[in-house]
Amino acid sequence: MILGNASPWRQLDLPWDEAPGWEGIPWDREARPSLDEVLTVRRERQAMVGQVMESLTDEQLASDVTRTEPGWPKAEKFALNECLRVVLNEEWEHRLYAERDLTAPEKES
Repeated sequence: MILGNASPWRQLDLPWDEAPGWEGIPWDREARPSLDEVLTVRRERQAMVGQVMESLTDEQLASDVTRTEPGWPKAEKFALNECLRVVLNEEWEHRLYAERDLTAPEKES
């Protein structure tokens, strides 16, 4: 929402399990990308978030964003700083998953 991109989704994107599904958003649960493909997308996304955060001004942080195109998210006057919280929370939760669950097989061996 911050960048105003009406179609930010990549072919490997996968919404959360309980998401209702939206036109134009990838939904391929059978996709099995290679580690290199996943890491390439991850690096691109991390760089994009870093660039956005570096360029934000106090005025922008206090502003609202609106997205009315079909799909998700769809919101009017959504606080830009709340958008950042969503991204940072997602990153935090993914890290917790990786540190907790992806090391579980190592601990069981």
